[in-house]
Amino acid sequence: MSERESSTPSKGDKSTSAVSSRKTSETFEKHQVDSRANEEAPRPAAIERYRRFKKTRLGTALVWSSRIIVGGSALLVALVAAIYFWHARDLPGFETLADYEPLQSTHLVTRDGEIVGELFKERRTVVPLDEMPQLLCDAFIAAEDERFYEHVGLDYFGIARALVRNVQAGEVREGASTITQQVVKTFLLSPERRFSRKFQEMILARRLEQNLTKDEILYLYLNQIYFGHGRYGVQEAAAFYFDKNVQDLELAEAAMLAALPRAPNLYSPRRHPHRALGRRAYVLRRMVEAEMVDEEVARKAASEPMKLAPLPTRRVGESYIEEVRRMLNNSLGSELLLGGGLTVEIAMDPHMQSAAERALAENLRAIDKRQGWRGPITRLDPLSMEAVTRRFDELVSIRSARGLDGLHIMDISTIDEWPREEDAPPPMRLIQPAPDTVAAGIVIDVEDDSVKVDLGGFIGLLRLSGMRWARAFNPEERTPAPQRPQEVLNKGDVVLVRIHESPSFENDGPLTPRHSATSGRSDEADEHVVNDKDERPLIDVTLEQHPMVEGALVAIDPASRSIRAMVGGYDMRRSHFNRATQARRQPGSAFKPFVYGAAIETRRLTNASIVLDAPEMFRDPWTGDTWRPRNYDGRFDGDMTLRRSLALSKNAVAVRIADTVGVDAIIDFARRSGIESQLPRFLPLALGAGEVTPLELVNAYSTLAASGTFEEPVLVHSVKDQDGAILFQHVPAAEQVVSEEVAFILTDLLSSVLTEGTGRSLNKLGRPTAGKTGTTDDRRDAWFVGYTAELVAGVWIGFDEPQPLGRAEYGGRAAGPAWLAFMQDSLDDSMIRAFDVPSTVQFVRIDPNEGLLAPPGHEGVYEPFLPGSAPTREVITDALSPIDFLIAEP
Repeated sequence: MSERESSTPSKGDKSTSAVSSRKTSETFEKHQVDSRANEEAPRPAAIERYRRFKKTRLGTALVWSSRIIVGGSALLVALVAAIYFWHARDLPGFETLADYEPLQSTHLVTRDGEIVGELFKERRTVVPLDEMPQLLCDAFIAAEDERFYEHVGLDYFGIARALVRNVQAGEVREGASTITQQVVKTFLLSPERRFSRKFQEMILARRLEQNLTKDEILYLYLNQIYFGHGRYGVQEAAAFYFDKNVQDLELAEAAMLAALPRAPNLYSPRRHPHRALGRRAYVLRRMVEAEMVDEEVARKAASEPMKLAPLPTRRVGESYIEEVRRMLNNSLGSELLLGGGLTVEIAMDPHMQSAAERALAENLRAIDKRQGWRGPITRLDPLSMEAVTRRFDELVSIRSARGLDGLHIMDISTIDEWPREEDAPPPMRLIQPAPDTVAAGIVIDVEDDSVKVDLGGFIGLLRLSGMRWARAFNPEERTPAPQRPQEVLNKGDVVLVRIHESPSFENDGPLTPRHSATSGRSDEADEHVVNDKDERPLIDVTLEQHPMVEGALVAIDPASRSIRAMVGGYDMRRSHFNRATQARRQPGSAFKPFVYGAAIETRRLTNASIVLDAPEMFRDPWTGDTWRPRNYDGRFDGDMTLRRSLALSKNAVAVRIADTVGVDAIIDFARRSGIESQLPRFLPLALGAGEVTPLELVNAYSTLAASGTFEEPVLVHSVKDQDGAILFQHVPAAEQVVSEEVAFILTDLLSSVLTEGTGRSLNKLGRPTAGKTGTTDDRRDAWFVGYTAELVAGVWIGFDEPQPLGRAEYGGRAAGPAWLAFMQDSLDDSMIRAFDVPSTVQFVRIDPNEGLLAPPGHEGVYEPFLPGSAPTREVITDALSPIDFLIAEP
């Protein structure tokens, strides 16, 4: 190693180090001399003046002020940053359009795609921006945010302008929220009005502008905003106000929709048409100022009358839809069901559903009338009658302003709920007059042979013949019919009436309050009689009342088990209790098919078996009680065939059968058929002492109609999400639970109920039909369940709180007419099918009185039998009658 590389200093190294130290010391001393020389040199004048100024009071103050300003600014920046990060820490993210998951309505559709109902938390249907017309987008931008495509989420110019105008006005007259801010406010933040929320809104508006395009933000806005009357988004608003899809809107309609988001209730064209027209004109002016439309085009649109679509009519199937909602809510949850934009294909047939609702309602009204008149809805004093008149005039004026001219009928059927002490207007709706329309009006005149009822645009003429049913209320005893109108009604009574003619005269102009357009026409030329003191036309009406008695109707396609119709009561708006699925009531004799089915299945009896209809005391082996059953008419007819005993619904025979085959066999047969409710193990079960729902009883009959095949009833066929993915799909799972032969023989027995038994008044379908009536003790429940090869339907009638329906209200009379009316409306006369006959069933000619084989030339009928169960003995025909015996030769 060389000396330079050695780590140990040598002598030569020490000498070099000493020389270096001396040089460093000399350099330092020289620097000190130069420094002193610089201090003694004269300073520039500006620096000297600055040093002298700092020593003054003003200079000192300015120095400290600048330090405070700089420090305060730093603190302010830090504070703003802290506030920003504090408020921004938990804000929701929205980075792409895929994050947009609005609440959308779930649509209930039939197999052919017809929308029959909606389930929603917010009624919204999302529409892509490219399906929205440009004039619609322009209208909203002009009304809400003219500089939308220029600012970056916050319109600072707009904020300054609004501030100046509000200060000048001395109140808040103008806002400066941009469309972006409204989007943020609508679905990313809560609606509370606080500074912190406003600060968060500004932060999110900037973020939204950074992550989405302007068109995407506009798409969010137009689909999210609220338009009043429970409608969200432009598609639902267009459908509600104009009965149009959004792409079909015209300029005046688009401007009207753009007028609503600022204050949907205040500018609602349905509630405040004059304000709505003024707001629409404002939107059109803004569009002209923004050069979006020509002034002439805007002027023409502003002059157009506001033609609103009629209010949506009540859709059929309220009971059905509520049952679907209850089912899907349990399986999917309310959040997905009410906001997921699902498409639910249901099994309902709209035509059958409408027929079912109509048939049940008419039948319930008929039963209610047989029980008598319960009195008017309420009675109004003269001041209240004047208030009703004023309210009608107001509603007519509002409709006229909307361009909805014409004569209307007022309906005040809910006026008994009117809180008069709160100075509220009387509840009223206007409806178009049509045959069979039912509305409530006020009795204004009672004469010896008729009554006049104020119906708004008309006067109802209620003749004595139209109120003959209004005898004193008594379900058990038939009281005398009224002989004079004064026995039923008084002036001021609010009553329901049914219109029995269709007013069809011309209206030459807008409807003037309290007057029709019949003036100037000859009375001889007008088929309507006009009151001398009132120009309103008279129309014939009859007296009605809402029934207290309730009912249910269920119809099932036996092949697919699809529930084609379901009605749970007279009016589901009055009660949400669905009697078709929730009411458990005794079926009475409608349960007997399962008793007879068990007897045939066990081969203990056949159609031709002779049974005894006679009084007998039974000791129930399951309870130990003794019991003597009786028939509904009190008669006992002795020996008869099994077929005839079922046709005539003989209770004594049914109990004998139950005692013979055993209650357990009956319960087993009913269970397999579809009865799921708990059934009691005692002899009265043979007469329907257990409780069932209408739905399960009709489905059990469907098993018989489907040749012994059981399947659960089907409400919903499929559920798809908004992207079309299948969430649920019904898969048929039919099971043969009763042999085809037993099901057919039992169906053949039940056909005798309509041809020769308790249901013969219902045998009017012109095709093979089977069914069974049912009536419980004291006639508290009335049933009829019947079917053809294509359709099974059942009707229950009764009070929610069990009480007698009336002395003559048996199943065939109380429930049967609703079943018949429904089936006549629902079945296709061009497609008549017979019940399928199994090839293994044996048909044998039988003497109908003896139940034995009928020899050639002897009276007989063909009866179906299980293989090997037919009788083998013939009727003895050579026996002499008593008269023949006396005159015969020895």
